[in-house]
Amino acid sequence: MARIFKAWFECHNALHKNVYGCLPSHWMIVAAIAFGLFCACESSKPEQTYREASAYAQNGRYDEAIALFQNLIKEFPENEYALLALHRIELAKRDREAQKMFSLAKQYEEKGNFDQAYSQYAELIKHFKVGSLVREAVGKIKAMEAKTTAGKAFKRAEEAFLQRKLENAKQQFQNIVNRFSDTPLALKAQERVGSCESVLLADKYYRYELYDGAQKNYKKILANYPEIPFATSLNDRIADCTKKIDAEENIIRQGNLKPLYITGSTGANLRGVPTTDEYEPLGRLPRGTVVLKIKKSGDWYKVRHPKGMRGWVHGDLASENPAFFSDEEVKRAIALVMAELGTDLDEIDRIDITWYGNKRTLEIDTQRKSSDTVHLFAYFLSTMPVFLAKQKIEAVVIDTADNMRVAAILDILWKFMLGTVNEDYFLQNGIRIQNYSHRRG
Repeated sequence: MARIFKAWFECHNALHKNVYGCLPSHWMIVAAIAFGLFCACESSKPEQTYREASAYAQNGRYDEAIALFQNLIKEFPENEYALLALHRIELAKRDREAQKMFSLAKQYEEKGNFDQAYSQYAELIKHFKVGSLVREAVGKIKAMEAKTTAGKAFKRAEEAFLQRKLENAKQQFQNIVNRFSDTPLALKAQERVGSCESVLLADKYYRYELYDGAQKNYKKILANYPEIPFATSLNDRIADCTKKIDAEENIIRQGNLKPLYITGSTGANLRGVPTTDEYEPLGRLPRGTVVLKIKKSGDWYKVRHPKGMRGWVHGDLASENPAFFSDEEVKRAIALVMAELGTDLDEIDRIDITWYGNKRTLEIDTQRKSSDTVHLFAYFLSTMPVFLAKQKIEAVVIDTADNMRVAAILDILWKFMLGTVNEDYFLQNGIRIQNYSHRRG
């Protein structure tokens, strides 16, 4: 606007000096304004062209930018923007060349020709040194170097994994996850860390004779990684675990295992390995839980839970000859064992310790009305006779309401467990004892 008023003022003075008196004053003013506007428009055209060409260059349309800059120089060679345009033409040509090199490198990268892509990016950086495409090329090279380095590291870790050097492989895979978290290999390396941990845990379970835990983990590994190179050896381990589990179950069925009682004031952890330094516990056993002792190793017992789960408990928290429990603890222990054996506690109306005559008696009232009750409670009694005897319980009454014969059978079974009657007593009462006699004591 200032330029327009200046042009108008100069034109007005010229007209006033040269043609004053020749035209009416109002026509003179109109002519001055028109001439001023013409001059202002002519003077603003180079700036508009320059800005338009600069916008093209900014958006990567270098050919169009160069053409406009050249037109500006041709039409207005004396204008100040012509000199700026000369410099911008050189920059546009430079950026156009850089763009071509970057596009070519990107094409190589997309096609997987990483060596050629790397060389092209490096050449771009060397030739142009600065600029947005140079910065992007530097980032591309760093990513490719990281990917290459990660690939080599993954290959080394994979070789250790295939050779079953699992601790070493796990550490190498974890390093890849930590160092190259933004590469695709990081996710795959994390999966391998999990595979290594699963195999290591399964091997440790196997070494400490926790065969059900080992078998479960070996199967999990094969399900998640079916193409694992040492699949054959894992299948062999699974088969061996099956044999060993069957052998343990046979020993249990023969009744040669003694009960073990959890005596820790807050219970005890059931662990997969006989140590407190590694791995989370498999579960928690409340005080008063009755388990079967499979073996003892140092300060640890290998045990079988009533539900079948195996594990290790520390000797300080368990005993083959437990101390006297309170009545409430005895009731909780009985309820726990019965629940683990498959009894719905809603079917139990009452568990109590009372006196009948001069005998301290365990009394259980159940809603069950099936003859199957005898098998369930017989198994319950067969797992707990020493425990109950240690609590000075001298008799057991299990009332099934509609079937007093079942209660009578169980009462006789309890007497047999305590040794107060012999097998002849069973025969005299017409009771088959082969399912229960091996559990005595």
